[in-house]
Amino acid sequence: MRPGVPGDGALAPDGAPAAAARAEGGESEDGGVGGPLCQDPLGEEVRGIAEDLLARARIDDTLPFNNFSDPRPELAREQVAACRGFDHGDGTPELPCGRLPWPAGLPEPGYTPKTNALHGRWITVRGGQVGLIGEAITMGMVGAAEARKTVADADRETGCMHLRITQAGDVCTVDASVGEFACATRAWKSGHYFHEALVSGGHLLGVWVLPEEHRKIGVFWETESGRCFRIERRVFPEGPYTFLRQATEI
Repeated sequence: MRPGVPGDGALAPDGAPAAAARAEGGESEDGGVGGPLCQDPLGEEVRGIAEDLLARARIDDTLPFNNFSDPRPELAREQVAACRGFDHGDGTPELPCGRLPWPAGLPEPGYTPKTNALHGRWITVRGGQVGLIGEAITMGMVGAAEARKTVADADRETGCMHLRITQAGDVCTVDASVGEFACATRAWKSGHYFHEALVSGGHLLGVWVLPEEHRKIGVFWETESGRCFRIERRVFPEGPYTFLRQATEI
């Protein structure tokens, strides 16, 4: 996987995610890791659909911000310095660096999707997070705090992440779990900035926007470096299943 390119086209061996699911007590009655909606999520049928979606993702020209080619905003050095020592956990004071730029082209807060297409449980067959972050660090495209956070959120063996999204209109709750580890549940409202303390001790200020019912776009600021990175998550109905694709620009 490369920065700005969704998917690396490689799927993990069947045994790795299956073993992780069984270790978490996720084994079904027939000994697999599926359920009533998908008996064999690691089988040839699902694998074939995923490979096709990855191939189509490489030529997709409908990603946000003109396929991530629009200039990426960045905080000035003075703004980064002003935020040092600021209590981000207290959401009442205004940021000392001033108002964060609103993502151009996205609807203002208040838009509520009519359906909850993103609602569901999602598992990345292979996230490629570790390799992606390693390349980004080498190229100087991502700050150390966010790099450490992303690597910490990925499974040490497979690079996978497991997400459970509960969506109700413009409010989403996301529970991310990795192998035997579990991250705290995070709730957010479309168009409203939130604060996340990073495992490295840094701070992340982010906003998710739901411009359409089948996708959400995230813009995140790392206060230690002033850098901004953008994400799109989009759902694709394919046959009896629905797939979630994430494209990340760093």
